[in-house]
Amino acid sequence: MRKSKFLEIDVYDIDGVLLDSSHRYKTEVYKGRQRIDLNHWRENEKNCIHDAPLPLAEHYEKRLNQKSVFVIIATSRVMSALDYQVIESKLGKPRAIVSRLSNEQKGGLLKLHGCLHIFEQLKLNPKTINIYEDNAEYLKIMADGFFNLGYNVKAHYVPSKQGH
Repeated sequence: MRKSKFLEIDVYDIDGVLLDSSHRYKTEVYKGRQRIDLNHWRENEKNCIHDAPLPLAEHYEKRLNQKSVFVIIATSRVMSALDYQVIESKLGKPRAIVSRLSNEQKGGLLKLHGCLHIFEQLKLNPKTINIYEDNAEYLKIMADGFFNLGYNVKAHYVPSKQGH
């Protein structure tokens, strides 16, 4: 088996971490808990063109240019062609993207399993996995999952205006 040239893998969420999409974000109360209003989000998906880079986007761009780092965007968005255009034009194209195929998939496990699938397909065996996430629950699921598989994990919680 050939050894991967990538020593680190960075996994970034988009909304509230790399891009400010708060202009499209609204919450609702469901069973006594605040959660994202998905209908409002879906109705405003076309407005992703107005999403603006956040401070961490500069770090992301630097990491994209490091040959030893494999950069993944892992998002709970159901990606459209416009989303891909916005990522490429405002952030830079990552090596891989993990996203929902439908609105029924769960975010934390979706991201973990999607990343593991990429690792397997590309035979990646990094020394360190860096996770940047604004949803504490998703961050814990991913960090615990990678850690339990023997990876060195650095989990970075990114405070966000988007309700997490």
